[in-house]
Amino acid sequence: MGVSHEMLDFKKMFAETKAHAKAIDVELRKSEIQEAVSHVKFLMAYMSDTFTSRGGDYEAIQALLLVPRLAWKASILLGQVKDKFPVAETVDMANVLKGHGVDRYIFGTRVSHLLQSLTVTLHRFNSALNRCSVESFLRVGTLHPEMSVHEKGLDFYIDLLHKGQLDENVPVSNLEKTVSYFETVYPLHLSDLKTDCPSFMSDHVKVYLSGVENLLVEVKRARLLLDKSGESSAVGLLLKSMENQCKDLETQVKVIKRRLPQDGSQGPISFPESVAVSMGQAANSINLVIKVIANFGKAQVQLATSNPDSGVPAPKVQEALHTAVDTVTEFGDQGIEFCTNSLSSALAKLSVISASVQSGEYDFDGSREEKPVQPIFLRAEEIKNEIKDATQLKYKLEAKDIDIKDLKKLLKVKQEELSEMQVRKDLLEKKLSDSTKDSELMIEKLQRKLDDAHNLLRRKEKEFEETMDHLQADIDSLESERGELKDRMKAMSKKALIEGLTKSASLSTPGPTSLGPSVPSPVRDSPLLVQQLQDMRTAVSSLQSSVARVEAQEYRDRIAKLLPIKLPSKTIATGAEKGDRPKDAGADLGQLMARCNKARTELYTLLATQPVVDITRTKGGGSNSGASMQEINMRKVREAQLRRDVETLQLEVLKLLTSRKPGYQADTAFGTFASRDFAKTLNQKDWSLYGRLDLSGSIKPTEAGIPLLTDRKGVLEIHNKMLA
Repeated sequence: MGVSHEMLDFKKMFAETKAHAKAIDVELRKSEIQEAVSHVKFLMAYMSDTFTSRGGDYEAIQALLLVPRLAWKASILLGQVKDKFPVAETVDMANVLKGHGVDRYIFGTRVSHLLQSLTVTLHRFNSALNRCSVESFLRVGTLHPEMSVHEKGLDFYIDLLHKGQLDENVPVSNLEKTVSYFETVYPLHLSDLKTDCPSFMSDHVKVYLSGVENLLVEVKRARLLLDKSGESSAVGLLLKSMENQCKDLETQVKVIKRRLPQDGSQGPISFPESVAVSMGQAANSINLVIKVIANFGKAQVQLATSNPDSGVPAPKVQEALHTAVDTVTEFGDQGIEFCTNSLSSALAKLSVISASVQSGEYDFDGSREEKPVQPIFLRAEEIKNEIKDATQLKYKLEAKDIDIKDLKKLLKVKQEELSEMQVRKDLLEKKLSDSTKDSELMIEKLQRKLDDAHNLLRRKEKEFEETMDHLQADIDSLESERGELKDRMKAMSKKALIEGLTKSASLSTPGPTSLGPSVPSPVRDSPLLVQQLQDMRTAVSSLQSSVARVEAQEYRDRIAKLLPIKLPSKTIATGAEKGDRPKDAGADLGQLMARCNKARTELYTLLATQPVVDITRTKGGGSNSGASMQEINMRKVREAQLRRDVETLQLEVLKLLTSRKPGYQADTAFGTFASRDFAKTLNQKDWSLYGRLDLSGSIKPTEAGIPLLTDRKGVLEIHNKMLA
């Protein structure tokens, strides 16, 4: 069925209309691009030199735009390469040696693998630059000149593709350098950032698939070119093993690819950084094997071309493979097993990863990370703040300029005042010079008076020294007398002294106990004499205690001979006696308690401030420390006064006690007397046993003890009383 002319004309008109619309769109896009370029140019005119300087914010922005641009160019080039270099239908000797289909397919897979590897690194760069710190962002910006050079290398392949000149003879060394550069730079600047797991795994799956595809074609070509007799050789078995490993790798990668979220409905993948490192190591191992097989394939094709009728012998193939391994690897003498070992290592890592993916270890757990602010916006906020600060500084500087002008005016006024002060200063200096002269005259007069005072002081000092010499002579004579008295004291008989003390203690006449012949106070300066006096005091104290015990025993014997005490019957006070009790008895009791507390406080104070008489004398005859005689006399007066106060308190307490106890006193119109029952009890001669004191400890106390505050002397007195 033929097509009508109207239909042909319609299709032609539709094509022309479509082309015309496309041309219009292209022109509009050009105008928009020109407008955008002009817009950027105008904005750059407002920027400072620091913004466009080397390593500044401008280069950081250029680097941020360069990375996605490179990724976009790589994706465009990848799609065109797949279309331009299709899959070879058959791999046989005719296509390998006479045709170009296999070589073009191998070249296409090789370029696809490199572009996929570059895309992985560029995607990592793009993700990191959107999440890194401002410092890292600026540091990566300094690499923009180097990155732009590699962009030119990528543009070279796009230009060849655009011109139709991209074929299997074009070298891929520039593309390999670009991939190696970005893979080297990323760990140096952005390795501390977390990996974008879904994008990273999906990109690596594409890298694995393209690499395995290239290896399968290369290995098939190598086995095809190998001599039939060399299939059982070491290199033949190696190539067969590599083919099997590549198929296993392809299987594992496809398992991982099936488990990846295709449309994002299952959520993103999440795995630790160790898995990302393993995937990177596997990709690196496959990449090294691809380089080795590429060099090996070229050498094998050259060997096969020289003798197209028969295959390449196994020794030559093994030698070519060994040479390729030594060329690619950093350390020589790896051997032809390097290829199988590298593929085995990659297969082991991918097997673990595929098993983990199948078991769901990397599935999304539902936790959403907070999306960080891009560093470009953080840097822009910093720049805005700096501009605001600069504006504020400008206003501050203008205010400072105004202040400086005011200060200059004030300084001019101060200078005028300073000139006036200078005139006053000159006048004061003149007055000062006159007063200085007067003071010099006064100083001369005072100096003469001072010289006279010094002469008088020297005369006084001379007289003082003479007086001191006389006093020293008197002191020496007193020292000799003191020595004689010490000798006499030592010659005294201790026994006669103790007998004299005993006789004096037995006398009933009041007064202080005599310690024998009077010894002058300077005798106490000797340590030996002081020790002797202490021993004498101890002996006297012991004798007094013995005498007291004897007297106490005598009193106990006398008390034991008395008749037992008969207690009177309890007298109940009458209503009249209760009513006649003074109303201020409670007030008297409070006053007596306050006076008793005051007397006790004074007594404790008196006991705590015992003066020490200093019996030593200085060389001049004076006392350095100790209480004076006036202080001792004042203390005696206080002791006598305190004793009288205590006796008065005792009488008042007795009176209060008799007034508060019923039956102890009898009130009359002209006085108060003790009651008859109380007087009868006091005058009773028949005594009876009232109680006993047991100190053996056999009786257990039924009441709580009463604390007793005393000192060492008090304890000794209590002990002596008990023994007596």
